Amino acid sequence: IELAETRRDSVMANARGRLVELADMLGIRVVRPREGETPAQALDRRVMEVLRDIVASRMNVIALASVTGDLRERFDARVFQAGIQRAVERVQELRGPPAPVPDPAATGEPDPVDAALPPGGAAPPDSAGGL
Repeated sequence: IELAETRRDSVMANARGRLVELADMLGIRVVRPREGETPAQALDRRVMEVLRDIVASRMNVIALASVTGDLRERFDARVFQAGIQRAVERVQELRGPPAPVPDPAATGEPDPVDAALPPGGAAPPDSAGGL
C-alpha cells in the first residue's frame, strides 16, 4: 500500500504539527537553561521532570499511536530487550520502594479481616443458602 505524494505530505505535516503540540504541552519545545546549565542539560532536566511526573501519575500519559509509525519509518527505530529492561529498572528507580503495609499487631489495631469475624473466628452462614 502506497500513499499518493500529496497524501503522504499531508500525513507528515499533520504528524509534525502533533509533535509540536505535544512538545508545547510537555514544556520541552522551548526550555530555558538555568544558571550554569547548557541547553542540552536543560532539555535533559525537563525530560526527566516529565518522566517523573508521568511515573508518579501527576501527568497523564500521552498516546502517541498516531505518530509512531511515521517516526519508526523515518528513523528506522527498533526495540531491544535490553532497552526495555533498562526502562523498567529506571521506572522502578523513579517510583522508589513500595509503601510499607502497616502491621496491625505493631499498631495495636485489630486486623480488619479478624475484626469482621464473630467470636470464635468462623464466618456466619450465608443467609441466601449458599456455601
